This record gives sequence, structure tokens and C-alpha cells, in this order.
Amino acid sequence: MSRSLTKPSNANKLRKIRILMVCTGNTCRSAMAESIYKAEIKKRGLSDRFTVSSAGLKVYEGDSMNPNAIEALKILGYRPHRHKARALTPSKVKNSTLVVCMTSDQKRAVGAENVFTVGDITGGGDVADPYGAGISEYLRAARYIVYSVDEVLMLAEELYKRGLKTEQSSI
Repeated sequence: MSRSLTKPSNANKLRKIRILMVCTGNTCRSAMAESIYKAEIKKRGLSDRFTVSSAGLKVYEGDSMNPNAIEALKILGYRPHRHKARALTPSKVKNSTLVVCMTSDQKRAVGAENVFTVGDITGGGDVADPYGAGISEYLRAARYIVYSVDEVLMLAEELYKRGLKTEQSSI
């Protein structure tokens, strides 16, 4: 990646770029993605610019992160956040700059303009569901999510800037 994210001088005056990670149950892939992205944003000094959350399409509200997801994060050097599964709502989609789904089926289910899959963004495929599998599948999913960070942040920045131009032109 030759492009890099820049902090605008008026960052505190601008609304944060909101990224919403989505999977099915919000206990594995999107939960890991939320932890990974929060850590990467903090590490890059972009916490004043970006915010990340996660939700699921078929959720048991309040479920904790899957133990294998927690273990995969720890193995990769990430600290899992305190997580309780949350259901995806239309307002969460509307209030997000970018919605990142783990699969194309999830993207179709959400069906909004600002929705992409990890594969759409990276040029790879879907993030396979590790639920019920061993730790190696959780690690595979987590590594793919880590791989996606740069490109997802750049797309979110681009969508945010396009949205600002649209808002400014309607004034």
C-alpha cells in the first residue's frame, strides 16, 4: 500500500468515520473484527478519526464472544474487547459510513448502498464461518481480517469524503 491515511487538521470538528462489522451471530468473525480494528486504529493513532462496532443478522442478544475467537485474538497478539452480541438494525446501517460483511449472502441480506464484503474490498473471497470448527479455522478468519485493515480503512475514508461532498453540495 503506497497510500496512507492522513489526519486532517480539523479532525476534532468532523464526525468520526463509523465502520460496522457484520456477520451472522456476532460472536466470532465480526466480534474478532471489532477487536482487531479497534486495536489497529489505536496503534495507528487514528482513534480520533475512526470508530468501529459490530452486529449480527441472527443474534442471541448479549451472547459473549466465542472462546475460540478469544483464543485466536490472543494468539495473534490482540486483546479481546468486552463483547456482547448485538443485532443489526436499520439505524446502525444508516449511521455507519461503511458496513463490512463477512460474506456475500450477508451483504445481500443487509442490502444497503454502503455495504461491502471483506472480499469486495480486498479482492479475496468471503471470510469463512469458523463456528463449530477448531482453533485453526478461527485463526484463518482472524488473519484474513487483519489482512483487510489497510484497505477497509482507506475505503471508509473515501466513502466519508464522498459523503461530505454530497452534504456540502446540498447546502
